Amino acid sequence: MLRGTTPVVTLTLPDDVDFSTVDVMYMSFGQGGKDLFDIELDYLTIDDNTVTAILTQAQTLQLDATQKTQIQLRWRNIDGSAYGTYIVKVNTEAILKEGVI
Repeated sequence: MLRGTTPVVTLTLPDDVDFSTVDVMYMSFGQGGKDLFDIELDYLTIDDNTVTAILTQAQTLQLDATQKTQIQLRWRNIDGSAYGTYIVKVNTEAILKEGVI
């Protein structure tokens, strides 16, 4: 993930995952085991078993290029059952010109 950009992050879950009764969902981004920012359900796109988020420059600028970025999806269904994915780790790349352009 390149800092200061607007990447599209897509998580594809197994075919048997059913998001039809999701009440709450977060795609969380962190580093060093700490949550930095979350994308809430209203800003996520769900298509069958795939969940997609588009990050802002301001969000990716919160990331430290010397650490891997951790991504995790968690959700709760209307019946109260809660689920989550394992944490995915991706490289975080530096930029030369700092700030939002």
